[in-house]
Amino acid sequence: MNKQDRDSPGAILRPLFESLSATGLPYCILRNYEGLPDRVGNDVDLLVPSAQLGQFRALLLAIARDNAWRLVRYESRYGFQSYYLASPEQVAVLQIDVFNPYHWKGLTWISKKKILDSRRSYGTFHIPDSGVEAAILLLKDLLRHGFIKERYKARIMEMSSRAPDNFYAALCEQFGDTCVRRLLEKTKQGDWEGLIGMQQELRRTLLLRAIVHNPWGQLVCWGKFLFGRLVEGLFRPTGFFLVLIGPDGAGKTSVASGVKELLQPALYKEVRTFHFRPGVLPGLRPLRRVMRRTAKAERSTDDSEDQQGAKSPSSSAGAENGLIWLIRLSYYTFDFLLGHFQVWFNKAGGRLVIYDRYYYEYIIQQAEAPLPAWLPRLLMRVVPQPDAVIYLSNSAAAIFDRKQELSLPEIERQSERYEELVAELPGAHRVRTDGSLGEAVERVGRIVVETMAERYKTIY
Repeated sequence: MNKQDRDSPGAILRPLFESLSATGLPYCILRNYEGLPDRVGNDVDLLVPSAQLGQFRALLLAIARDNAWRLVRYESRYGFQSYYLASPEQVAVLQIDVFNPYHWKGLTWISKKKILDSRRSYGTFHIPDSGVEAAILLLKDLLRHGFIKERYKARIMEMSSRAPDNFYAALCEQFGDTCVRRLLEKTKQGDWEGLIGMQQELRRTLLLRAIVHNPWGQLVCWGKFLFGRLVEGLFRPTGFFLVLIGPDGAGKTSVASGVKELLQPALYKEVRTFHFRPGVLPGLRPLRRVMRRTAKAERSTDDSEDQQGAKSPSSSAGAENGLIWLIRLSYYTFDFLLGHFQVWFNKAGGRLVIYDRYYYEYIIQQAEAPLPAWLPRLLMRVVPQPDAVIYLSNSAAAIFDRKQELSLPEIERQSERYEELVAELPGAHRVRTDGSLGEAVERVGRIVVETMAERYKTIY
C-alpha cells in the first residue's frame, strides 16, 4: 500500500466493511454514503445494535492498529460513540459516529429495529431503505434544530414517495399514526415551511408518548443520558487546552490562527482563542496608570539623587510600587483561577482552547516587579494547567526585525527565561519559527494530535 492509500479513509473503511460482513455483525450506514469507502464528508454515521457495540469497537481499533492509524479522540455517552482516527502521516482525520438508539435528549425518535430489518446493500456495505433514509434525513435536524438542510430536500421528497410504508413504519411507534401521516403528506408535497412549523408538535408528541407508553423505561434512558453527559464532562473531557508562549514577535497570533484552520473542523468543531488571560474579571487600567506614575516618579527621584550625589529616602515609593504589583498579581491570578470553569466548560464541550500568552508571562516579566521570584511560581499551581505548552522560538534578531515592540536585549533576556521555563514545565515543547509559518503550524498540530493519541492509549 502506497503512502497516499495509507492516508485515505479507505484504508480503514474498506477492511472494516469486509470484517463486518465476515463476522455477520449487523450495522447500517445512515446517510452520506455515496463516496464511501474512499471519500467521506464530515463523518461516517452508523447504527449498531447495543449488544454488538463492544465487538464493533474492538474490530475498528484492531483495523486501525494494523494500518498504523491512531485513536486521537473518543466520545462515549448514552446512545452515542464517536471515534476520531488520525492517519499515519496525520494528514487526515476520520470520524466514525456510532448510534444506538438514535435519540434527542434521551428520547428515541426512530425505530432502530426498522432501520436494521429493512436495510439494503450498497456496494460493499449496508444502507437504510429509501423511506427510512428519508425519515432520518428529515428529522435529524428538524427535531434538534428546527430546520431542514437544503441539499437533502429533493432526496427526502423522492425517497418518501418511493417507500412511504417504511417511512411510516420507522416513526409510527414514536410519534403515533396521526402525526406521522401528516408528516409524510407534507414531506411528499415538499411543504418545508409546514414541516418546520411542526417542530414543537413533534417534540411534544415524542415526549408524551414516551412517558405514557414506557414511563419507567424512559426515566432510565434519561438517567443514562444525564449521567453520560456528566461523566464525560467531569472525567473524560474531549477538548484540548493549548498555550502558545514566546516574546512579542515570535508569531503566536499567526500560529494560533493557523492551528485553528488546521484542526477545525476535522478534529474540533469549535475553537476558542484567548489573549493572555481568561478575562472573567475586568482589567485594572487605573492601577496600571498608578504603577506607571509611580515608576516615573521613582526614575525622577533617582535622577535627582544622582545629580545631588546624595541618597534621599525612596524606600517608601518602592514599597508602594511593590504593593501595587502584589495587588495586580493577586487580582489577575484570581482571574486565572476563575478561568478553571471557562477552560473546563470548553474542554467538556469538545472544543480546542488556545491561549496566546498565559500566566507564565508573570514569571518571564518578574524582573520588572519588586516581588520575590518564588511568588508567581507558587501561585501558578492554582491556575488551569494546559494539555500542551508551545514555546515559539527564534533568534532575537529575527524577532526584533519582525516586531520592534521590545528592545533586542529584552528579547534576548526573555528568550533565556522562556528556555528555562520550558525545561521545567510538564507538557512543554519548543517549536522553531525560523522556517515557514506552515511548517510551524504543522509541527504544533502534530504535537496536539500526538498528545491526544497518548490520552487514549489505554482505549486503543
